[in-house]
Amino acid sequence: MIERIKFCCQSTPGFLIVGSVLLVAIAAVDFFTTPELSLAILYLLPILWVAWYGDKSYGFLFSVLCAIVWGINDITSQSYSNSLFPIWNALVRLGFFLIISYLLSAQKLAYEREKQFARTDGLTGLMNRRFFWEVLETEIHRSARFKHPFTLAIFDVDNFKQVNDRQGHASGDRLLQLLAKTVECEIRASDAIARLGGDEFVLLLPETDANPAQATLQRIREQLLEMVCHHDWPVSFSIGAVTFSAPPDSVADAIAACDRLLYQVKNEGKNAVRHSTINN
Repeated sequence: MIERIKFCCQSTPGFLIVGSVLLVAIAAVDFFTTPELSLAILYLLPILWVAWYGDKSYGFLFSVLCAIVWGINDITSQSYSNSLFPIWNALVRLGFFLIISYLLSAQKLAYEREKQFARTDGLTGLMNRRFFWEVLETEIHRSARFKHPFTLAIFDVDNFKQVNDRQGHASGDRLLQLLAKTVECEIRASDAIARLGGDEFVLLLPETDANPAQATLQRIREQLLEMVCHHDWPVSFSIGAVTFSAPPDSVADAIAACDRLLYQVKNEGKNAVRHSTINN
């Protein structure tokens, strides 16, 4: 029996446990409080909690529970001249709770959607530049603390303008979308790729030294070339990458180091990978 209780507690989401504790505590206080003192607003607390940290269905469930508990306390603490009055009061409270739960759930959904839009590139679905800067800054601090290397690479689509000019912008957009999907299929869940803007992308490989980074980048480039060949797109890919055995001073320094290698590739004929290691 004890093991079963432990399993139930471990499998129950934390916000439901907190919401249940709040409801029980409020119901107990309401039961032992004089009817002249209204604690109606307190019943909103568990509803607001589970509606925000859970979803609309949990909010509706706790709305019903709170209406029932409030109704029971109401009936036991005072008498009514008509037996329909407490039922009506309970329905009114339930309706109020359901409306509040729905509005909060809708607000939470809108908030999450806006947060996602603020972090995501609209065309490819990858991280955008601003969010990637935050991720890279976190990785730099983590690298400095735990002394782990990481690799940063910048991709550029060579002759991308020709695709837009010859086949239209829709084809160019499709190329960028397939590029994003292709790279995502070749990297780990712990890696991060973002669109910097235009036809430029950046890839972060945490805890990745020079040799595995070179193998990963070469594999990605081969898959990208196979993808554009299949669609008859006249483009190639230039990549500048740096493995930081010692963390850089800032995000700007890390990006600048990759940019310098990318420009070298561009100036030397494009369609290649240039990789180096920075030890201090």
